[in-house]
Amino acid sequence: MNRTITVLIFLCIFIYSGLVFSGAHEDKPIKIAIAADGETIDSQVGEKAARCQWFLIFDEDGKLTEVLENPYREEIGGAGISCASLLAENKVTIFVAGFVGNKMAAALEDSQITFVSFTGSVKDAVAHVLEEITGKP
Repeated sequence: MNRTITVLIFLCIFIYSGLVFSGAHEDKPIKIAIAADGETIDSQVGEKAARCQWFLIFDEDGKLTEVLENPYREEIGGAGISCASLLAENKVTIFVAGFVGNKMAAALEDSQITFVSFTGSVKDAVAHVLEEITGKP
């Protein structure tokens, strides 16, 4: 049952992502946050969003503009919701990680932040998101 709910939530998120990538962010600047295991673009995308060590923030041109240490990664409960709030405070519009839990997914959606699941390097994740937005490789 829980797996079915998780699959349905991710399906809704991916459909919502398609709407965002088709131009829903035209009225506000794109700001991409990547959950990362390190502080550089050569780091790997964090597998668990709320438990990653760093958030790397990029502008709409793919330029790294900010590096934030995740203050909630060791919280016993509520890390996902707190991370989503931190991303919203930093005006993030797209968030990339390997996986987000149900509560974080709902908090991201409430904050109108699109979640994109990605595995690999931060550099490749940024390129992937920008390609989806612009349609250019």
